[in-house]
Amino acid sequence: ANGLLSVLLKVFAVGSLGVIASCRCDPPVTAPAELPAAAASPVPSVIDVEAACEAGDQGRCVEHAHRLLSGGERGAALVLLEAACDAGEVRGCRRLGWAHLDPDDPEAEAYLAARAFSVACAGGLPDTCEALARLHVRGHGAPPDKVKAAALRRIACEGNHLPSCAELAWQHVRGDGASKSEEKAAALFQRCCDGGMTDLCDRARQPMRSGQADASGGSGSPGGSGR
Repeated sequence: ANGLLSVLLKVFAVGSLGVIASCRCDPPVTAPAELPAAAASPVPSVIDVEAACEAGDQGRCVEHAHRLLSGGERGAALVLLEAACDAGEVRGCRRLGWAHLDPDDPEAEAYLAARAFSVACAGGLPDTCEALARLHVRGHGAPPDKVKAAALRRIACEGNHLPSCAELAWQHVRGDGASKSEEKAAALFQRCCDGGMTDLCDRARQPMRSGQADASGGSGSPGGSGR
């Protein structure tokens, strides 16, 4: 009997060990739960922009004015842009300049555009230097002065506004408001070419002939810029 009991105890012990071995206490390895995606920065609503503007955020005032202009509320937009420009927000000066240029009557408020572009140019926005240069070339809102236009374009070009580099190059080709210099023109055309204005690459590599210069036209010639 004692022998039988001993055998039964051994069988029970082996079975218990098997059960314990099959039952792991560590939790199963599973893929970690995905973290919630970071919320994208919300686009401010019209109400948020207007509220920020009223609180004195001039950058938001420029944005609000842009929306007003798009909605045909020009008067209210001009008030905001003038205030932003006066407060030193040069983007407001830039937008104010364009708001004063009516495509149907470009001379009507050109003097106001010139004043706004002048502030924006001095504030470091090179595209507005080109805009002011064009007003000087045409004599719209600013005295006709191609030498001044060339100086403004030089500033804009140094600010990496490539269309201004191209316009300045054409002035050097013609000797119109800038020294007549094929070398300076070629260097400027090459800069434009390197910057992606590939239509000017050939101009950078070939001598400028008087016939080419005459064919290039004035401001608004190949490589010119609009708004």
